[in-house]
Formats: sequence, C-alpha cells, structure tokens
Amino acid sequence: MWLDKHLRHRRGYGVHSPFLYRIIREALMHRNVVGKERGLYDELRRRGINKATAARLQNLCTLECEGKWCIDRVADGEELAIATEGCAECIVRAMVNRLSQGDGMVVVLHSWGNRGRRKVCKELVEMHNSMSASDLTITLYFSHKGLPKQHIVI
Repeated sequence: MWLDKHLRHRRGYGVHSPFLYRIIREALMHRNVVGKERGLYDELRRRGINKATAARLQNLCTLECEGKWCIDRVADGEELAIATEGCAECIVRAMVNRLSQGDGMVVVLHSWGNRGRRKVCKELVEMHNSMSASDLTITLYFSHKGLPKQHIVI
C-alpha cells in the first residue's frame, strides 16, 4: 500500500495541487538539468551533493526562483533557501520560520538514515503554516499566497 502511494505521487498522479503537480512534473521528476542555467547545480556538486539531487534542485530553482538562491543560511531576498545535511538545526528552523514573512521556499536535504534530521523536518511540517512536501531525501516548505496548509508525500 505505501509503495503504491509513493510511486503514484512520485510522478504527480494523485496530487490535487496544480502548483505542486507542476513542480513534480517539470522539476523533481528529471534527474538531469533541464535548461542552460547550472550555477546552483555546480555549487551543490562542489558541496558533495549527488548529481540527481543537484539536478532536481537546479530545475526547481529555474522553474520557480529565477536564479535567486542561497545555501545553508537564512534567505535574505532569495526565493530558494537550501539546507544541506551539514547545516545546523537552528539554522534550518530559522530558514523555515523566515518563510512566514513572505514568499519563497526552503528545501531541507536529509539522507534516509539521518533520523535526527527527519525528526526536525517532521516537527517543522507540523509548525509550518503553508504547503510542504517530502520524499526520501528532501523536504520542501512553500510560502506562496493561496497555498493551503497541507503536507504531501511525493
């Protein structure tokens, strides 16, 4: 049952949010960089993030953020903030809390075996006042006008 649900949502099927469906289909589904912009991809690879995850995040940035991003720090005008596994818990919490002040998104990276980081992500999902989504290696927090408070497992 869980595997069936996970595979269905992985391609966007069963996701009732047009916003998230578009992100899944146009950014997260692709394992290679789509488009010419590669700045975020190169920086993530330099920090040791695997190729598929770096490509997915580059595609997300190209689709939604117009190239405005930051890594492992609280966003100051950037539309996409990414917390890698090396980012401290207090910074991750501050990044997600900052979303309540405006539009943007935060992506928290976590490995399957990092139970501490996954626990923090779960707590932040409960506290976050807008849409969030997660899969096995990332949790996304959105703050866009009109998005309901809900969490979707991709």
